[in-house]
Amino acid sequence: MATSFLTNPFNIGLFAVPLLIAAVSDLCWYKIPNFLTCCYVALFLLAISITPDPVNLPDHLMSAAIMGVAAVLFFAMGAMGGGDVKLLAGLGLWIGMTYLPNYLVLLSLSSLMLVSIVLPARWITCRILQLTPQGYAQQQLPRILRAKEGLPFGIAITAAGLCLVGIESGSWIGYMRGNIE
Repeated sequence: MATSFLTNPFNIGLFAVPLLIAAVSDLCWYKIPNFLTCCYVALFLLAISITPDPVNLPDHLMSAAIMGVAAVLFFAMGAMGGGDVKLLAGLGLWIGMTYLPNYLVLLSLSSLMLVSIVLPARWITCRILQLTPQGYAQQQLPRILRAKEGLPFGIAITAAGLCLVGIESGSWIGYMRGNIE
């Protein structure tokens, strides 16, 4: 199977590590640091300079612009944070127009899964707190379980990115079929 820029084994590492760090940072602190997004863009530039695969740079820049503009609109509506916006724009550089539709479908599904897990967990936690003696406040809960908090969207962004690479590289499909040991 021929590799493309995104599914090149070396590039997968450069692509995945910052995403995983962003997900952990967003989960723990509800913040995706600016330096992480800058590193993500720098790693993209490194990857295109050393990869043997041809890279259509305008294709990747267009994807970054589309993802960035869409994310800014969501930010303006209060639906996502600034770190998510920058991470999505940086991710657009890596994905390119070729994989953008697939990524958006995976992002929609991973976002739905995040909401489907976190919101019921918050509801259950709230009901349990109503049964406990006074004194145990929402502030003592992990932030992800507190009512009226935002969602750490970096988790869904990361899940979709990792799924995209796994599916497009064929490694998960081959593993499920038993072709890879």
